[in-house]
Amino acid sequence: MAKESADPVAEAIGLALTGSPGPVDLERAREVRQRCRDAARPWPMPVPPELLARIGYGRWAALLAEAVAQVGPANSPTRHPGALGPDDRRLLQDRPPHW
Repeated sequence: MAKESADPVAEAIGLALTGSPGPVDLERAREVRQRCRDAARPWPMPVPPELLARIGYGRWAALLAEAVAQVGPANSPTRHPGALGPDDRRLLQDRPPHW
């Protein structure tokens, strides 16, 4: 049987932000985030469902959002650098009937 950690929250946050269970160093979390983005891997990283079940999914979502905010914003573009194609322009022009 797997050993349960004393603090499942610290274990889960560590796994999500750095890939290692336990306390998180913010600078290391930033480095891991950049490596994940450079390699086109997800960040924060997935956490085993068994661990999340011990924390509670709603609580986990709030804790993870707070932890990601503490790591700080990423210095990466949020927009596609190219010109909008016809499909993108059509979607941007789309309005609901009551507009």
